[in-house]
Amino acid sequence: MKDWRLIFSDHHIGPGGKVDDFKHRGPLMRLLMWAHAMGIREIVIVGDFLELWQFTLDQILEHNAELFRFMQEHFKIIYVAGNHDWLTLAFGTIPILEVKAVENVMLPGDIWVEHGHRFDPFNKPGSNTGRRITKIAGVLEQMGYEDIDKDFGKHKRTAQMIYRVLREQRKQGWKHVFKKYMRFAENGRAWDGFDDPTLAAYAYQEHAFNVMKARKARAVIFGHTHEPCAVHSPHRIPGVYFNSGTGLDMHMIVQKGGLLEVMKWQEPKPHVIAEEWI
Repeated sequence: MKDWRLIFSDHHIGPGGKVDDFKHRGPLMRLLMWAHAMGIREIVIVGDFLELWQFTLDQILEHNAELFRFMQEHFKIIYVAGNHDWLTLAFGTIPILEVKAVENVMLPGDIWVEHGHRFDPFNKPGSNTGRRITKIAGVLEQMGYEDIDKDFGKHKRTAQMIYRVLREQRKQGWKHVFKKYMRFAENGRAWDGFDDPTLAAYAYQEHAFNVMKARKARAVIFGHTHEPCAVHSPHRIPGVYFNSGTGLDMHMIVQKGGLLEVMKWQEPKPHVIAEEWI
């Protein structure tokens, strides 16, 4: 239907196997089939759809060709790059998906979309810290520490344990990165200087409202934080900040004209977490 869109992000799709965090290929395909049956013909990807910090594009395409081909054949795709798939901006056209990545986009209805990583001190453009830490996670997961990256930024003990493993493995080239991370954890800091997820979410809301004002948008959609939300501006600026959450937990936003629904896929259909009119 016109002005109906499926908006999602942060699937971190890899080539399968133990170190691939994305485990929901079947549910994602069923979500896409549901969206198509509902009359949705456009998908907006809000970054980090592909896990290009740990895998090559060829590896990912080989394992996910059927999924990507279904997307390409049944939907118009807008692909906004995130920090983990920033490399897609250099591809020209992403194979199979047949789409060219962009840094941001203004959707009809004055909805500004970007991944949001530029507000993260570890992952903003020009910083390699987040990428190095992700590579460390990949190495450690191959050693048997499964899904260890889910604890990054949450627990000081996780940082200490990882640094100890690196020291034992004599991963000298990575140590300075983790020394920085350790200082970060020692100070009790996470997103934008906050360890408390509530304060972290508040910090991203403030960034979104600033972007909303600068872009004269009625709504802003970020990904990156993996925390789905829909929040009205507390300022005099009318507008709503949405976050598309993470495909790792099957979050999404469904736009139905002026109504945006933040949802989570629960077989056999998505269920609304929050919704706002813009």
